[in-house]
Amino acid sequence: MNANRSLIDVSALNGIGLTRGGVMRIENGRGRRIEVTHGTLWITQDGDIGDVVIQAGEAFRLNRDGTALLTATGRSALTLITVEPQVNRTSARERLIAALRGFITRRPVQQPCS
Repeated sequence: MNANRSLIDVSALNGIGLTRGGVMRIENGRGRRIEVTHGTLWITQDGDIGDVVIQAGEAFRLNRDGTALLTATGRSALTLITVEPQVNRTSARERLIAALRGFITRRPVQQPCS
C-alpha cells in the first residue's frame, strides 16, 4: 500500500425526515451531498442567486460554504452524505521522524582540539 495515499472518510445521516415547511440548516457544508429519498427539497445557499429544487431520486452537492437551508415543500426524507479526504497521519508522522533522524545523523561531529 502506498503510504502517501489519502484515505476517504464517508459518513452519512440516513432517513432525516422533514415535514412540510420544515427547514434544515447546514453551516459550511461545501462538498456535502444531499440525496432525497422521498418528497421534494428546496435548497438555498448563501451567496448563490439560484436556488435548487430536487425530488425523490435526485441529489445535489453543496458547492459553497456559509449557510445552506433545506426546506421541505411537502413531507420529505433525505440522506446527508459527507465525504472528506483524510491525511494518513501515521505516515506523515513517520516521514517527519525519518527526516529528523536523517538530519541529526548527517550533522558532522566536531573533534575536540588538542
